[in-house]
Amino acid sequence: MRQRRWLELLKDYDANIQYHPGKANVVADALSRKSGMVAGIKVEEEIIRDLERLTPSRDKIERVEKANERYKSAFSTFSENERQHLIQIKELQDENKLLKSKCVDCTKCQSVQVQVEELKSVNDSLTKMNQKLLNSRER
Repeated sequence: MRQRRWLELLKDYDANIQYHPGKANVVADALSRKSGMVAGIKVEEEIIRDLERLTPSRDKIERVEKANERYKSAFSTFSENERQHLIQIKELQDENKLLKSKCVDCTKCQSVQVQVEELKSVNDSLTKMNQKLLNSRER
């Protein structure tokens, strides 16, 4: 009971109660232990609140799942041939970029010359692949 009264009196003040062993400091001993327990409880409550904020709600999970399904269904509209054409076009575009970068390097140092025919053939094959893809989509 005494501890409660002391705690009520001292809770409004910013005080640091230090423990000194002995019978004269029994109240200070009890209060210092009590404040440590209260501080631990407050920290636990804050951690619990933070964890509750971090857990995703069911609505968010459902929205992500629906978006994933829409993405999959949009990609599934392509046939296997169309997917292969898209992959080949991407590979050819990457190769084209690589050749163009080599060409830029050649103009800077003028030590190696890139043949224009290579660039033209890559460009032609890209155009053909694109036309095939468009024709297959129209059918």
